[in-house]
Amino acid sequence: MCYKRIFPALAAVLLFTTHSYAQHADVTLQPGDAQLVEAYRQRTLQKKELVAADTHFIIVWQSQDYPRSFVWVTGGRAVNCEFTKVHKEVPANKKPQQGLKYYPEKIPVNKIAKGDTLAISILNAINNTVPIREQQRLRNTLLYTTDSKAIMYTIQVETIGQAEDVVR
Repeated sequence: MCYKRIFPALAAVLLFTTHSYAQHADVTLQPGDAQLVEAYRQRTLQKKELVAADTHFIIVWQSQDYPRSFVWVTGGRAVNCEFTKVHKEVPANKKPQQGLKYYPEKIPVNKIAKGDTLAISILNAINNTVPIREQQRLRNTLLYTTDSKAIMYTIQVETIGQAEDVVR
């Protein structure tokens, strides 16, 4: 009977401790060697109605190791990102789409190599691995990790342009 009271309390303490550790864990930040090509916001329209408005970052990957994760930090907030390999030219099996600047190639993450162009898009999922003090200090910064979880590499984003709408 006592277990019914102790177990939820113990679970709550464990959850709070884990969350607290993630928020205050020591993370080393270093300038990244990925080259930022461009950053832009782009709307997607379907029958003249807004379907999505996304922010994208295009980089050229310069590391021998493949990327594990990307996080966008701005305004005291860190959010997860998704990424994929992209090409500037239209693939032979696709027709050009108005406003689409880069075409994705579906490959496993561990196949990303030095010199590949990557598109990174912001997700709305909050990221708890970036310490709060870093979230408050960093502005318009893209963070990424490779093999070492203790090191986050930084890419400073100076300006974010507005791209032509994608019309579907």
